[in-house]
Amino acid sequence: MVEDHLNVIIMVSSSYNIFITDEYIIDVTATVLPDTPIDESMGIPNPTIAIATKLSLSIIQHDRRVVNKKVTDPDVDITSIDFTSDGNIVGTRNHYNYVY
Repeated sequence: MVEDHLNVIIMVSSSYNIFITDEYIIDVTATVLPDTPIDESMGIPNPTIAIATKLSLSIIQHDRRVVNKKVTDPDVDITSIDFTSDGNIVGTRNHYNYVY
């Protein structure tokens, strides 16, 4: 775990049993990033999925690893998320936009 300057804790999991940190989902977005390998079982690339909850921003990567940016400040409120054209995630927190 690493705490960054935006009052979040970053947790990375390689386990398929750990997904998102909260059952209350605020927003979800998904994209297929450039150079994502083809999933041989489906014949298409796996998407990268971002999920905003009351407790975190969870990113399910194309290889199914999960990165959770857990909110540590109770006054922080993630209200929406989206992918930018270059693959970053932009989120609205407390009425301001942040790029993750």
